[in-house]
Amino acid sequence: MKNISKQYDNSQEMILENFNLDIFDKEFIVLVGPSGCGKSTTLRMIAGLESITAGELSINGQVMNDVSAKNRGIAMVFQNYALFPHLNVFDNIAFGLKIRKENKKVIKERVEETAQKLGLTAYLKRKPKDLSGGQRQRVALGRAIVRNTNIFLMDEPLSNLDAKLRIQMREEIINLHNQLGTTTVYVTHDQTEAMTMASRIVVLKDGEIQQVGTPDEIYMYPANMFVASFIGSPTINFLTVNASRHELKIDNQKIADLLLAEEVSGELIAGIRPEDIEVTDDPTAIKLTIHRVEMMGADKFVYGEIYGQKLTVRVHNELNIQEQQHLMIKLSPHKVHLFDKKTGKSIIKDMVVGY
Repeated sequence: MKNISKQYDNSQEMILENFNLDIFDKEFIVLVGPSGCGKSTTLRMIAGLESITAGELSINGQVMNDVSAKNRGIAMVFQNYALFPHLNVFDNIAFGLKIRKENKKVIKERVEETAQKLGLTAYLKRKPKDLSGGQRQRVALGRAIVRNTNIFLMDEPLSNLDAKLRIQMREEIINLHNQLGTTTVYVTHDQTEAMTMASRIVVLKDGEIQQVGTPDEIYMYPANMFVASFIGSPTINFLTVNASRHELKIDNQKIADLLLAEEVSGELIAGIRPEDIEVTDDPTAIKLTIHRVEMMGADKFVYGEIYGQKLTVRVHNELNIQEQQHLMIKLSPHKVHLFDKKTGKSIIKDMVVGY
């Protein structure tokens, strides 16, 4: 996708502007971002269901801007499954093949093969109303798989499932991707899906790409405050700090030792993830005043403040803090992210010259 822009008729608002993205063969790329950021519009333009206002979309070196959806060799799985209620599972999966007037024997073989991969063999004669949500989603996947295309597009396919089914279907989709070796472009607003499924993640905000990278890169080295806050649960802590050559302070109270490049000084935003904060017995450490504790199974989320700024700490559930009013904590220096206060952009690692 090269310099892609999208604007609807009679609208001044640009849904996408100068959007550039290379998607590689056989990768599982996930577009993630809040509602209205342009991720589904991007997917629909790849599919040919939305026109492109400006720019160039190419697949395997062929420009696709004016190629109809049916001739792009793409299969799409929709959020609402889009199954035909009057057709049974076999006919729903076979529908695209029948439209293209494939041989009946070929259709039967391919549908049965696809049903076996998806565990749907026993349900081929059932109607969608007689299936569970997970089974309907498998049928929608089957309709895409049976076409033997090289590109799958998936638009929030798991959003209508309950939490347990989402976990199960995530695994099934990834296994299918590995088995079939297809290029997959997957849209979600769920950061957990993005982190667990993607070979690369594209983080979008207001129609613009904020960062492209592997799940590890996005999590460990966020390009800006938006990416840092969007990925991770509970969300990253942001603290307004004063940086000098050797340390970070809040109101003249040192919170971390860092050896910074000379250019890095003054008021910055420090980001620290709740799991990167250590509870300690050191009486000279930072005192966290506790406001609230949430039990989250294996962990507890402790919400409080240091030097008048809010801070969340993730601790093991065995830590007994129910009766305590404060904790002594340390910030891991090598886990602190620094951001420019005006732009929100990450201060590159080269600026942090030591710890």
